[in-house]
Amino acid sequence: MQQRLTELYRQAGHFWAASPEFRQELLIVSSWGPEIARENAKGGDWRLIRFNEGNQVWLDTINFVKDLDGDKLEAAEIFANYFISKKVQQRVVEELSMIAASTEVESNPVIDENPDSFESDRFVPPYGNTSYSIMKILTDRASIEAVEP
Repeated sequence: MQQRLTELYRQAGHFWAASPEFRQELLIVSSWGPEIARENAKGGDWRLIRFNEGNQVWLDTINFVKDLDGDKLEAAEIFANYFISKKVQQRVVEELSMIAASTEVESNPVIDENPDSFESDRFVPPYGNTSYSIMKILTDRASIEAVEP
């Protein structure tokens, strides 16, 4: 498994920690979100690749601390309701090239073009500390081995 992961790392042109860098020599960037809209607004021509295997879906969530109450809970609910409102979700679709969390939006092109986006096998299941530690060891080793001659 380590050898295969290292081989995959050797094929990558660039890795990013927070958001991708759109370097001239890169043909593929493994991201599809607000940065794509920004780059295309600057004249870029980044497009979603339709892999035979499909694409992976990453869900953003809104979480409430379990002990939240009173005015803070009310403020959190107001924020969450605003964030999932039709107005904001339409903006998410139009300006950020992302999938809306609401069915109230007028159009959702990414879903329209990829109706199987929400198939259960497209999601990465939650993982705990043990899984995270194993993945970190493997990927740290692969990133070092990938640059060794």
